[in-house]
Amino acid sequence: EKGECVPGKSYYDGCNTCYCHKSGFIGCTSMSCKEIDPETGVSKEVQKIPPPPNFWKNSV
Repeated sequence: EKGECVPGKSYYDGCNTCYCHKSGFIGCTSMSCKEIDPETGVSKEVQKIPPPPNFWKNSV
């Protein structure tokens, strides 16, 4: 676990924008993000990107 996020910080997770509320709660927009696999033509979920280190309090 990373600990508490920095209130007011936000980041793009590859699909949605996530932000840190002043209470320390992380909220993200909730668009369904799928992409088409070019080899199979099958729809799949977009791989999420984790928050950057400076999103967390006391990050090194």
